[in-house]
Amino acid sequence: MSRRFLQLALCVLFLSSSHLRSLTLLYHSTGNFVISRATPTMFLRMGNRGFGVYLFFATMQVLSIPFIVLLLPETKGIPLEAMDRLWAQKNTWRAQKVVMAEVSCLF
Repeated sequence: MSRRFLQLALCVLFLSSSHLRSLTLLYHSTGNFVISRATPTMFLRMGNRGFGVYLFFATMQVLSIPFIVLLLPETKGIPLEAMDRLWAQKNTWRAQKVVMAEVSCLF
């Protein structure tokens, strides 16, 4: 590949995704703002040593395990071109096997 082709490809990639990048920036900035405003209040109200804040975040992590295990499909070994097919599958338990079977037939 020539250097000019790579420059053109990168230019098209960044120009076409500017709307997506702006939404991502908005999401992250809002999340950072909420966390920065809530954390001092959490330390004041949940104990002066911070154990309550630790327990709050530890509980959130434990509660996220069923969501991750039950609702998110495995992406190991799936090429980027097949990710749309993976997320289109209704049964997340078998989604990775179904898409891997489709991909292996194509290559």
